[in-house]
Amino acid sequence: MDNFIKKETNKKPIIKRIGVVSKTINSLTIEAIGADDDKDQLKYKLYIGNSKENLILHSEEKEGTSNVSVQWEVLGLQEYTKYYYKVEVTDGIDIVTTNIKEVMTNRTNTAPTVANLEIESKTTNSMKIKANATDAEDDKLIYTIYFGETADKLTKQTTIEEQNKGEGITFTKADLKEYTLYYYRVDVSDEWDTTEGMGQEVRTYCSGKGAVCEGTTTCTHCNDEGECTRREKSLTTITGYETCSKDGKSKKHTIIKHWCSCRGQGKYTRRRNEGS
Repeated sequence: MDNFIKKETNKKPIIKRIGVVSKTINSLTIEAIGADDDKDQLKYKLYIGNSKENLILHSEEKEGTSNVSVQWEVLGLQEYTKYYYKVEVTDGIDIVTTNIKEVMTNRTNTAPTVANLEIESKTTNSMKIKANATDAEDDKLIYTIYFGETADKLTKQTTIEEQNKGEGITFTKADLKEYTLYYYRVDVSDEWDTTEGMGQEVRTYCSGKGAVCEGTTTCTHCNDEGECTRREKSLTTITGYETCSKDGKSKKHTIIKHWCSCRGQGKYTRRRNEGS
């Protein structure tokens, strides 16, 4: 009679968590956490196999109290192989079994190479960066781009997965400042290992190709590499006399020529008359 009453009033245990906490090429560490409102002592069994229909009882049965984890270390597995497992828990009266879960053991892996980087194109306020790496196992690669104005304070921009193996990716960065030096780095992952890239630098183009200096001390011209060929003006001053249209008298005047030896050979000429 006592046993019948206890069965009717018993609260079934539950499994709050089941999962793999670590793995290697030939082993798994599996954890389970159960709970029991009656505070009964819990017993756990692990079943594991390489197919859902062939789960074998692991030799080691575990015991624990409510909300305390138990773990199994499963050894002697095959490299890079899918396994299935489930856990059974009982409080001595009721038995609860989890759904079947699956996990893949690790494999021996070679990390990707450092990405080859190329500035595919750039303007005064944008650029395209091409990145391409290789992988010994021919895995599809994932590229993570970091960018910034300070070499030691790069900010993660995005993560891009290559669409076709071996083709790499192209990253477009917009809203940049004109004629500004930027730093960037591209890391590559094959989902197993990550290879950190080498820091690079690139300067955006300056504007004003073919324009004139307009008398300023900073030339805004640039060559095809986005660099000013001369950043300071060159002045030529010519002093002479000519007839002023106001009163017909000859007045002194000064002509100032500004030259920039940038692309386009810009020239600006200004006449300053004195007394007219």
